[in-house]
Amino acid sequence: MFRAGFGLIATSLSRSPPAVGRSAARAPAVYRTCFPKGKIAPSARFYASITKGANTLERGLAALEKHDLAEAVTLFDQAITENPTEAAQAYVLLGEAHWFAGEKTLASLAWEEALRSPDIAPVEAMATHCNLGGYHLLDQRPELAKKHYNAAVELDVGRQDGEIRFNLGVCLERMGDLEGAIKYYGEAKELGVEKAAQFLINAGAKNLAAKGKKEQ
Repeated sequence: MFRAGFGLIATSLSRSPPAVGRSAARAPAVYRTCFPKGKIAPSARFYASITKGANTLERGLAALEKHDLAEAVTLFDQAITENPTEAAQAYVLLGEAHWFAGEKTLASLAWEEALRSPDIAPVEAMATHCNLGGYHLLDQRPELAKKHYNAAVELDVGRQDGEIRFNLGVCLERMGDLEGAIKYYGEAKELGVEKAAQFLINAGAKNLAAKGKKEQ
């Protein structure tokens, strides 16, 4: 999925929704089909619908790359209709198209649908939680943002994504949880997010000042 820089929307954040790694750079993963032993495989019409949905998704990706947002929205909607049982990536990309068109509420609704899709892959779920975290944080709802960023951190099983941790740190700092912010800024710094170093220093200074006031 497409992970654009959060600085496009809020300079304190590491990436902005859509924040999903650039899925447009890889082929749509919508071909997974397996059948339990002893079950009759679907008809050729079923396979044709999967292929058709995938082709529509690829056309939508091409439109999104060209920034033809109206066409991208139409094609992603069509892909969902053509192959509703494997629509997670189409919902994610539909959200991206809505976001770039300035339709942020519609984007968030599409991403929520992606998370409800049974075929969503862990990496897609992680990225989608990042998108929703950014949406809610920009909409001044840090509690909801925290929920999604925490979910994204849990899905980062290899502990490789420092930007998720940086954004969670920003969220926690805005909520007044300086200790939590320090923890995640520190992890983000360790994982190579350069700006996290200054945020870590600032949060540490705020935390010391707050403790000093309590002791007075």
